[in-house]
Amino acid sequence: MAAILLPLASYGQRITYSYDVTGNRILRQMETRGAQSPRKKNVENQNAGHITPSVSISPNPTNGPLNICFSQWNDGNECRLSLSNMAGQVLIDQSINSIKTTLDLSSYSVGYYLLQIELNGEKETYKIIRK
Repeated sequence: MAAILLPLASYGQRITYSYDVTGNRILRQMETRGAQSPRKKNVENQNAGHITPSVSISPNPTNGPLNICFSQWNDGNECRLSLSNMAGQVLIDQSINSIKTTLDLSSYSVGYYLLQIELNGEKETYKIIRK
């Protein structure tokens, strides 16, 4: 039995992740090992890279005010923000029509929240920490 399993043990995969400064996963890298030298394959996060470069969210963690700024904004943009707690309750759901907006989180309890931004049909979710 060991003679059968030993060669299979040398074949394997190792997955590593890369994160942006706000803690969102932006890259998954899969390394496979086998008879040949290790091969690396980049697998992009399903929702990363769509609108991330054009959105700036700060400060995160926040004591209350959360600034959201879009670097690439056109008057024809359709944008919607949705903030929910970790239980899935939607706390804020609003349309945005300007390059910069501020959400006041001071009335919410300390913890983790999810901010979903939908810009022109593309969705991105950000982890927000209220301290």
